Amino acid sequence: MLYSFKYNGDVEVGEFLGRWFAGNILSKRVINDIDLIVPVPLHKNKKRERGFNQSEILARTLGSELNIQFKDPLIRVDKTRTQTKKSKTERIFNVKDIFDVNDKASIKNKHILLLDDVITTGSTISSCALILLKNGAERVSVASLAMAR
Repeated sequence: MLYSFKYNGDVEVGEFLGRWFAGNILSKRVINDIDLIVPVPLHKNKKRERGFNQSEILARTLGSELNIQFKDPLIRVDKTRTQTKKSKTERIFNVKDIFDVNDKASIKNKHILLLDDVITTGSTISSCALILLKNGAERVSVASLAMAR
């Protein structure tokens, strides 16, 4: 389902997955004091090419279902090559210093739930979390639909 959503543009599947994920989170009572849900950004060229950011669709749906504000303050300032064929070390260097925050006021002193569709080595989500914290976020929790092993 995730593949169909991400690579075949099946946005309805993405919204379904977001609703399912929200139900799963609610049933486990793992969300406490989250102020904002923030997606991992795609580079603007990649977003234009794909037509959407899968993490953004998941984050918007999750926010709506959990009644938590959605914000998109992260930007990807550098386009990188796909992470799919890279080693863990290559992934870390591939995403180092490629994110920034375009709306610092919206994250100041907030507990943010940072959302990505898949976490593989954690390089991307770690890089995003660090930039959010450097720019004033009080705390960053992370979530994803899937984890690669």
